[in-house]
Order: sequence, then C-alpha cells, then structure tokens
Amino acid sequence: MLQTQPNWLRYGAAVRLSVEPSLDAATYPFHHRIRVRFAETDAMGIVHHSRYLPYLEAGRIEYLRHLGHPYSEMRSAGLDYAVLECFVQYRQPLRFDEQVDVHLALASATRSRASRANSRSHFSGA
Repeated sequence: MLQTQPNWLRYGAAVRLSVEPSLDAATYPFHHRIRVRFAETDAMGIVHHSRYLPYLEAGRIEYLRHLGHPYSEMRSAGLDYAVLECFVQYRQPLRFDEQVDVHLALASATRSRASRANSRSHFSGA
C-alpha cells in the first residue's frame, strides 16, 4: 500500500520563524496608511479578525513598490514570493473609518535557491 505524506512533510520540516516585532512605530522605516472600510467591520463596528491579513498584504505590496521592486514587475519577470507563515496578535480593535498605519521592516533575507525574507509589521493609529 502506498503511503502519502502530508504536504508540509514533503517540503521539509516546519520551521518556526522567530521575529519579535517592535511596538515602537519609530523603529520601522516604512508605513502604509489604510482607512478601515465599513464592509471590513462586524456588527459592533470593529474590524473582523480575517481582515487584518489583507491589510498586511497591502502593506507588503506597497513596501516592495517603495523599494523599487513593484510586485507586478516581479511577477512579469517570473518571480513570486509566498507567505509561509503569519502570526497576528490582536492588541486593540480597529473601527470603521479609522486610519491605521501598517509599519514594515525587513527582518532578514538570505540568498539561496529560493529567497527568504521575514518581515515584521505593526499597526498604529494615524
């Protein structure tokens, strides 16, 4: 009988990234401002937990553009970056029509067969 492994075993052991993001917005070299839309909130007017990841993705795309590497050009060149892990710690709620800054910094990068970069993000009120 043929045994199959789960996908995460096929690609190597799971690796837990250890990046401790700063809570001080001044330590981040880049930020992207987002306004909370009504459709992103729940019945209490608070941003639903599922909406934070698209905020992080928008910040990541804008950070790449800021560095002079727009994601659209990278994709046209056949390059893609996969998000391998994401951890969110909710410290305070975001509400409809608030402006929030997504702060980003490159924590580390290595060059190998596949590039790996870790970013850290922090939300702050605008």
